[in-house]
Amino acid sequence: MNYFRKYFLRPFAIIYKIITTIRNVLFDSKLIPTFYPEIFTVGIGNLTIGGTGKTPMADFLISKLGFNNIAVLSRGYGRTTKGFIEINNSKTAKDVGDEPLMLYNLNKKKAKFFVSEERVLGYKKVIKKYPETNFLILDDVYQHRYILPQLQILLCDFNRPFFNDLVLPSGDLRESRNSANRADLIIVTKCPLSLNDNDRYTFIKKISKYSSKPIFFSLFINDPPKNFKNEVLESDAKAIVVSGLANNNYFSNSIAKYFEVIKTYSYNDHHSYLKSEIEGILKTNPNIPIVTTQKDYVKIENIISKKKLKLFYVVKTKVKIEEEEAFMDLIFDTYNKFKSI
Repeated sequence: MNYFRKYFLRPFAIIYKIITTIRNVLFDSKLIPTFYPEIFTVGIGNLTIGGTGKTPMADFLISKLGFNNIAVLSRGYGRTTKGFIEINNSKTAKDVGDEPLMLYNLNKKKAKFFVSEERVLGYKKVIKKYPETNFLILDDVYQHRYILPQLQILLCDFNRPFFNDLVLPSGDLRESRNSANRADLIIVTKCPLSLNDNDRYTFIKKISKYSSKPIFFSLFINDPPKNFKNEVLESDAKAIVVSGLANNNYFSNSIAKYFEVIKTYSYNDHHSYLKSEIEGILKTNPNIPIVTTQKDYVKIENIISKKKLKLFYVVKTKVKIEEEEAFMDLIFDTYNKFKSI
């Protein structure tokens, strides 16, 4: 952790922690009102700023739930618009945000997708427009306590665990570690393939200091990179990596295991690409395949020609949860209890 952030910004971190703690006390004591959805709602969130795998987790839930009337409501971080918007084929990443658009492209036949910075208002509009909705996923909602999901999932990045971090600005936590106990279950994400029992024991022991809730472990499984023509990039091929993520190194390192990465272009999370940027990369590295993420691709595909787009190979990332059956049983048990009330 950066020495300056950890020690010299500590006074500001103390102030920030006091403010967030008071805010949580106000919600806990109901002095700030909380809205309780009338349909079953699952919230996905984190304590740590940046990518912990919320979007892939939402994709996982949609693919596993098997419900007919699923809706997904996101904030739409990084969009240039405001208010409530339903995502459809005409919307761009600038309209609704890169991650919600990515989720829509992956699951448009399985669910309906919306963005709204005001989640309670967004929820009400979703239900009014589609009263048949029976399952709602709230993406990135852990700190948005004005609405309370029936099941709250907290994600903890294996590479940046919240129990080793500090609150902003000394660290990357949005609120204190003790807030982990608000979750109904915790998933450790981005675990290595080599995860062993000692790793599991260490994480369970350290997380248990802050939460008594069930803990699961998950990892990312990457499909071979494919372009829009469904052509697969052959292993060991030369490639350029382009990404705008919270942790670009994690992505580029995963690509370097299977391809000869000759250059990496790393941008800030939710980077909005300019046509000139992409043209510059293509000009500097003519005819070299470019590997990128689904999240970045939705912002790139509309600013260059199909001929040039053929060089872009997209990695589709799926979540695999250890003890998946127990995890899904917990979700369905919570759902059935809610429906029986």
